[in-house]
Amino acid sequence: LVQDAFRLMVVGEFKRGKSTLVNSLLGKDVLPARVAPCTAIITEVRYAEKPHAVLHYNDSAKAPAVVGVDELRKYVVIEDGDDSDDDASGRISQSPYSLMELHYPLPLCKNNVQIVDSPGLNEHKTRTKVALDFLSKADALVLVLSCQQALSQSELAFIDDQLGGRNLRHVFFIWNHFDAIVDSPDDIDDIRKRSKKYLEPRVGTNARIFYVSARTALVGKKNGDHAALERSGLVPFETALERFLATERGRVKLLTPLR
Repeated sequence: LVQDAFRLMVVGEFKRGKSTLVNSLLGKDVLPARVAPCTAIITEVRYAEKPHAVLHYNDSAKAPAVVGVDELRKYVVIEDGDDSDDDASGRISQSPYSLMELHYPLPLCKNNVQIVDSPGLNEHKTRTKVALDFLSKADALVLVLSCQQALSQSELAFIDDQLGGRNLRHVFFIWNHFDAIVDSPDDIDDIRKRSKKYLEPRVGTNARIFYVSARTALVGKKNGDHAALERSGLVPFETALERFLATERGRVKLLTPLR
């Protein structure tokens, strides 16, 4: 329990803002995030005083390569033309890299905690498999939803089918893009009703359901704008996450081998 890493995996369908959420925790645009599907491989954020990244190759005979944080886009971004569903021809299936480690001075990652960013689900079958294959290694999850899509059937199926064997109390649900509906009381009411109808019965509580604008939080941290950071809704999530890692990590860690 002391030596093994605790993996907190950020998962969700493509373009829900997973990488932007991780960047908002980092307080800087470190992981690439853009309108088109972006993340191609698993990225593990680990604690280090000096930021750097380590690339692991699919070929285990090759020694991992250390690269600069400003070079991440070269290795984890999906380029145009990498969208074939044919694994034999899709370039992503031929990627020489299996994993990216981002070492960064993020206090949440002290004491051997890893935050894992994953490719989006249901965007490309190979990238979806990369994300699903990592689920068994994750100790707890952050499932990112979008206030603009309002919980699709495929997201409900993922919760019931892929997470059916888990204690969903160890899943944090993030309704991202809250800034898109913040001026619409009806939309906010609809989102909260969907949480109450679909999420709370599965989780058994609303304590780990959060309404966040990751982009607003990131801008607030970068500009030192405390009002924007408070408005973003990120602070309650960070506080709950810190409490969870401080008080429940050991018990939750035991559930992985038990499960």
